[in-house]
Amino acid sequence: MTTVTISGGDKLQEFLKKIKTQSKETLNVGFLTPDIAKIAIKNEFGGVFPIDDEYRARAKAKGINLGIFIEIPPRPFMQQTINNNSDKWGKVIAKLLSQDLSLNKTLNGLGQVITNNITETIEEGDFTANSARTIKIKGTATPLVDTGNMAKSVNWEVV
Repeated sequence: MTTVTISGGDKLQEFLKKIKTQSKETLNVGFLTPDIAKIAIKNEFGGVFPIDDEYRARAKAKGINLGIFIEIPPRPFMQQTINNNSDKWGKVIAKLLSQDLSLNKTLNGLGQVITNNITETIEEGDFTANSARTIKIKGTATPLVDTGNMAKSVNWEVV
């Protein structure tokens, strides 16, 4: 799990202190279902993976016979999201706090913003292009958006 440090003014510091000392609430943002989380991890870090039956069938239907493994290049959409947006998240918290919202509502508001940022990065981020073979199988040159399930599955929860 990645921890993001957010800096800001006095209201933000009060908020962070309150979370650490008075609240057991935690904001989780990302892929909350294990099946999509596994796909997201493979894409974030890349690697060599066994080819599943569904992908093999899709390839075969397009006249492509695959081996046992497939290499997926790293496409660090989570890291890009953090790098491109974490400075803004402190301002979001400060704005929410200025509305005198409860801690729960503040965390939910922040969760919505971060979820939108992750989805935007998945759909528009700068990543290694799909290979010609992958384009033929999936029908798209754009990585990470084959079915749209990953982008649609980004969510948050306050626990």
